[in-house]
Amino acid sequence: MPESAPRDTLKTGAGWKAAVLKPRDRARVSLLPVRVGPHLVAIEAMRIIAVFPGAVYVGEDDPKKPVRRVDLHGILGVSGTQSCETIVARADDRTGRGDGPRVAFAIDGAERLVTLPLEALGPFPPVAREQIQVDFLVGVVNEPDRTSFLLDPARLSRWAAALEAGRARGAEEDARGR
Repeated sequence: MPESAPRDTLKTGAGWKAAVLKPRDRARVSLLPVRVGPHLVAIEAMRIIAVFPGAVYVGEDDPKKPVRRVDLHGILGVSGTQSCETIVARADDRTGRGDGPRVAFAIDGAERLVTLPLEALGPFPPVAREQIQVDFLVGVVNEPDRTSFLLDPARLSRWAAALEAGRARGAEEDARGR
């Protein structure tokens, strides 16, 4: 008997399919707020493929749907001891479950989807932009009672690929004795 895939734990509210898949109001966006260490991060819902229990992605490898596993906690320099879910998202500029690259990363917990007006999304204030040294956090989400970082999964995947390539080059140089 084949092993079944982990059960998706994405928490949705009433009417989420209509809100996310067929938005009537193009001036709104659906986001999934998640915790990564002390940070609140939001991801566009259309880019998310699934949220699975556990801190490690264990899905099957498919050459048409390659998955880059990323240590988001490590990149952000935060503790991941409470990681309890894994997000799998598109690692390109497309949406949906079709063929194409994916990125998987652990989070400490996902909340319910929220739908906000596009005006809630904005750039980083200049002082914050100077402090943030990653390009996959692309802006802020301003809600009435909180602010979160907006994460672009495609940029996260490219950032992780660049880190891996840098480590590989460093290892090659060390092996040659610089």
